[in-house]
Amino acid sequence: MAIVVTGKGSGGDAGGVLRRMAPLWLQAPALRDVVVGFGEASRKHGGEGALYVRIRRPGKASAQ
Repeated sequence: MAIVVTGKGSGGDAGGVLRRMAPLWLQAPALRDVVVGFGEASRKHGGEGALYVRIRRPGKASAQ
């Protein structure tokens, strides 16, 4: 697992570019074989300003 710190941004509800775009990038077809899933980090790890990213172990094939 990895923690991606996006920050909360300064745009109010809209947030920053990384906060908005990171989920789209993590769902991209090019990362489908690497990224298993992701979600908002706990408060102690950054909360709304960070994501937990589950990464597939090397050698594990994706289930398609």
